[in-house]
Amino acid sequence: MARPTGVRTLAAALTALAGLLIEAPAAAQTTDTVFVELRADAAHVQQRLVPDSGAVRAVAIRFEEQTVSLTGATQDGVLIPGVEVAPTPGGRAYRIDVASAAPVVITYTVRGRLDRIPLFVAGGRAEQTVVHEAAEPWLIRLEGDPAALDGLDLSTSLPRFTRAGEGAITATLSSVPGLLRLSRGGALSFARVADLVVLALLLTAAIWTWRNARVRREGGEPGR
Repeated sequence: MARPTGVRTLAAALTALAGLLIEAPAAAQTTDTVFVELRADAAHVQQRLVPDSGAVRAVAIRFEEQTVSLTGATQDGVLIPGVEVAPTPGGRAYRIDVASAAPVVITYTVRGRLDRIPLFVAGGRAEQTVVHEAAEPWLIRLEGDPAALDGLDLSTSLPRFTRAGEGAITATLSSVPGLLRLSRGGALSFARVADLVVLALLLTAAIWTWRNARVRREGGEPGR
């Protein structure tokens, strides 16, 4: 029997994270601002990656039902030819490898499922945070279609975003996340389902405790 889509998705995410833990280079990586233009059918991302030992080496989580394509890589505003996004061995992540002694600005497009936006990171452990020695706060700025932005549930999205005026949503961090989890408003968001499950468990426990107390109380009455 086929596994439910949610189970397959979770398994794919865990597999991708496991792959990054093995394949991410152990070099410090810092960035400043990431710009994400969110559209109805795609997300366009711009990042500045800082080199280490004469090269920029970064990886990004690879999700099922999603494609990532590089649209450009520049150094001081000049296009760097031949830069590609390539799958890592086993296809569990994407990799960028550029010989450069100066920061490289990459732009790429994410298509398919847009509830998870992978970011390119390098160094240490490619988990939820993977930066070392960030000298300045790290900013994520979401812009794009008003309908796409207004449909986000900021209370359950990660990292914690706040509205920065009309048409923009930002998050200020001290470390680089491996992905953005963008929750949509609605009764079936992951966080709301989790809350309902917890509430159901608490209610079940309360009913069980009440019934047990009632049975013990009735069992102690004379004539019972």
